Amino acid sequence: MQIIHPNLDDTAELKALWKNIFQDTDFYIDLFFQKKYVPENTFLVKIDGCIASMLYFFPADFYFCECSVPAAYICGVATRPEYRGQGYSREILFKAIDAIRQRGYKAAFLIPASESLFAFYQKNGGFQPYFYLKKREMERNNTPTEKQKEFPFSAKKFSEFYAKLNQDNQFYCEKKEKDFEELFAFYQPEGCQFHLFEEGYLIFYIEKQILYVMESFFESEDTLEKAIQFYMAENNCKKAFLTVPACGEKATPYASLLILDNHFKKIFNTEKNYVNLMLN
Repeated sequence: MQIIHPNLDDTAELKALWKNIFQDTDFYIDLFFQKKYVPENTFLVKIDGCIASMLYFFPADFYFCECSVPAAYICGVATRPEYRGQGYSREILFKAIDAIRQRGYKAAFLIPASESLFAFYQKNGGFQPYFYLKKREMERNNTPTEKQKEFPFSAKKFSEFYAKLNQDNQFYCEKKEKDFEELFAFYQPEGCQFHLFEEGYLIFYIEKQILYVMESFFESEDTLEKAIQFYMAENNCKKAFLTVPACGEKATPYASLLILDNHFKKIFNTEKNYVNLMLN
């Protein structure tokens, strides 16, 4: 078995494998390959000329204890069904971790596709469940809610507000203007709505009269609930679903973290750190 980087001729097959495994739209896949895909950050296994397994990563730095921490986000780990059970994902993961470490990253993290995969990544690579979320369901009430003062979409304003809301946090995923531009490019054409207010922002989509919150960040929970109630009423939604950080509670694991620098291993504490990954 040989683990290699892809060449230009592999792009179409990589896209087809991504669609087959993850069932994303062609628009989303094309945009991912346009915005995030870098051959040097992609690893694959070929068997008889066919791509059997793949893995991608890209930079996603943390802010931790008043300094920027170079980190890598691993995604798109997949193996064709007919090649599973032969250790390809495990070996490709080890290869990627070695490359990430050699390139100077201090940490790596990923979001397993299912809860059962947390054990796989813990056994194969040492990733520890680190970020936890609670799921909430909100019923629409009949109390009239005024619309909050809203700003037109601006990646610059989103990034400025994100920095403002995180100014007292000791640990969060860094996001700049370019990152919000990419979020908008990925999700707005697929029906997601982006709303920025004086006290926070809300990103959601609506399906079958249910409002699904993808990202929210407000200075108070009361303001968040009022914003959600307003858009439920405006769009005739019966209920809303959202996830919120568990802040140390052992709720549903969301993502796993691998620390590659011993200095950070000594000071990371899962019970005290709040993290907004902005990766949903």
